[in-house]
Amino acid sequence: MMRKGTVVEHLVSLSRFKMASSLLAVGLLVAAMNSNASAQSLTVATATQGSLNHVVGSSIARVLGEELGFRARVQPHTGESALLPLVNRGDAELGLAAINQVMGVYDGRDNGRTQHDLRILTTLFPLKVGFFVRADSDIRTIADLKGKRVTHGFTAQGAMIDVVNGLLANGGLTPGDVRTVAVPNVNRGGDDFSAGRVDAFFHAVGAAKVSEVDASVGGLRLLPINVTDEGLQAIQAVFPEGYRHDMQPRDGLVGLKEVTPVLAYDYVLVVGAGVDDQKVYEITRALADNKEKLVQGARVLEEMELTRMYVEWPIPTHEGAVRFYEERGVTPVVSR
Repeated sequence: MMRKGTVVEHLVSLSRFKMASSLLAVGLLVAAMNSNASAQSLTVATATQGSLNHVVGSSIARVLGEELGFRARVQPHTGESALLPLVNRGDAELGLAAINQVMGVYDGRDNGRTQHDLRILTTLFPLKVGFFVRADSDIRTIADLKGKRVTHGFTAQGAMIDVVNGLLANGGLTPGDVRTVAVPNVNRGGDDFSAGRVDAFFHAVGAAKVSEVDASVGGLRLLPINVTDEGLQAIQAVFPEGYRHDMQPRDGLVGLKEVTPVLAYDYVLVVGAGVDDQKVYEITRALADNKEKLVQGARVLEEMELTRMYVEWPIPTHEGAVRFYEERGVTPVVSR
């Protein structure tokens, strides 16, 4: 039988053990909290899941998290018109959009309110776009879209309207020559095409949504642009940021089986003016030095080149990024 003194000693020891365990648990919790607090947070605002924008933004967030230790998260939105104002007011550090979309939001043409706290961090790659139709469709050229149902409107991606109108102009058409079907964004346009509500939809070449639609309808074909001087000048008159790009076919690239001329324009990564210069410097360096990792998540970033990352756009480049480019001896490229 245990003596009374032994019982008391046992209870005291047990109490001390529980107290020590509790203190250890509290200490570990505090350490974890301090560790999390020390990691810088980073929000990358993107367009909807399945869009090329979201794929690229996810790859950027992953690499920045791995290389810089940021607690990086991707925040999808309905489109660039929705995400860019978040970057402007500091609710997200980074955002992705085509340069014409950024300029339209920056000067207020897109939504009526200027967003002058947007800054360019880097130019990423040329974005290739076009109209997609079913592989067995009798629509062969953009001119053949006359009288057909075509995605248009893009209420959440207002800058897309000039791009689409530029493509239509390339085929000698205006929006009045086709049956426009209003959609909020390019992904919704793909969904409407899958559902049979349109005859052609506009989207980025190589986007995940295009592959999804391709699988759902049994094959897609990308309509080539008209490369005559008249056709190219028609694009420039409506969409001056656009230029011709001859797209090479490759495995996994939906919609083309031969070299196809398409419309291209540059895609950029934007940052808020209030983001710390050193943080922007580190982000720019991490992107420039880890192209292989970026490409693993977004193949389109194969076309990202250091000599083309610093472009002299009408929108200012963030000072933190400028410092990095100057240290690497990169001179600004005059925008197209």
